[in-house]
Amino acid sequence: MLNKKYISLISAFLQGASRISFCIGGPYGHGRKMKERANLSIKLSSLVLNHQIALLVLMEQLYRYLSFNLSILYYNFFNAID
Repeated sequence: MLNKKYISLISAFLQGASRISFCIGGPYGHGRKMKERANLSIKLSSLVLNHQIALLVLMEQLYRYLSFNLSILYYNFFNAID
């Protein structure tokens, strides 16, 4: 999931952000107001994930990103980047 596009997107966003919120939507996504208010929207998967799995996937992706930025060895990380 984590590729060079996401790495550059997350790092550019984190450098200029004073606050970040992650909102996990329901099976039909977020409502119109939430989408209009968001500065950035990313998709974790094409699949419909329950909230617990979506949170787990999000945390794992953030951990991978931070491991990459802090040069912490992550199992098979460098082979996973497109």
